[in-house]
Amino acid sequence: MDEDEDAKTAAGFLSKRGCAWPNFHDGDGEVAKSLGSSGVPRTILVDSQGKIVFDSNGHAKDELRGAVAKPGHEYTSLAPPPRPNPCLAAK
Repeated sequence: MDEDEDAKTAAGFLSKRGCAWPNFHDGDGEVAKSLGSSGVPRTILVDSQGKIVFDSNGHAKDELRGAVAKPGHEYTSLAPPPRPNPCLAAK
């Protein structure tokens, strides 16, 4: 979702960076007001029932991948890779 004055500004930005997801233009800021204040970037994941299942400020890529993978086995490939256990690596 973008809050730019002109929807074309955000569309051009996303296109240049190869972002293929749909974007919602919140020109009057009403949606942002209903979600409350936040930092940039803010990532919100909404499930198929319209429930917010992930809400994070900043770059939380692994956490987002985990939230996306949670609903079912068909999404497990999106889960973050397992982190090595530092205690085992020292052996």
